Amino acid sequence: MPDDVDVAIEYWTLVARLPARHSEGVSQLKKLNASAPGNVSLLTSLAKQMFADNKPQEGFAYLAEMARSASGRGIAADMWFSEVKSMPVSKASVQALQQFLLQFPTGSVAANARVLLDQQQAQLQDPTFRARSEGLAAVKSGNTTQAVADLQKAVQADSRDSDAVGALGRPIPSAATARGQWRSSVKRLPWTLTARTAASGTACCKLTATGC
Repeated sequence: MPDDVDVAIEYWTLVARLPARHSEGVSQLKKLNASAPGNVSLLTSLAKQMFADNKPQEGFAYLAEMARSASGRGIAADMWFSEVKSMPVSKASVQALQQFLLQFPTGSVAANARVLLDQQQAQLQDPTFRARSEGLAAVKSGNTTQAVADLQKAVQADSRDSDAVGALGRPIPSAATARGQWRSSVKRLPWTLTARTAASGTACCKLTATGC
């Protein structure tokens, strides 16, 4: 392991990009942060790794740590807002924007966040939009049960919603419980369902509209 902190950050960041050594690289970056807290480059790398690993709460925690320093606050605000903007509109995205504004109450980025927050809160007043957006957000987070329930409402309201229909047809976990919930819920929709189980054990659903 390199002795110089900056070199070590660069080295372990590169290691973390290797699938076979990803966990090792991230672990070493966390150890560096424990021994040398407050390094903006290190916190930036860790935050990016957490977001890429679908661990947003850990990513935001590193950005909050970065925001404590004058040199890192602006970078943290930009990264935080960029990440929140990429989230599907949902209760979770609204909460993330509210949390952002608690952390960064002033500045141009905060002004943009308030505009986006107002827009999202207005959009979520529409029950159909809310069901659709919550369903898509649940798909992204892997919450199959909620995804099916919300997307079912969205497709029943608009059977031509390609995003909702496509989300219902995505591969799902092969666990028996999740597969049973998925199939039974989707069968209640006005679609013809065909299912196959791949050799890997992943259940795939293909939906074909009837009467279209």
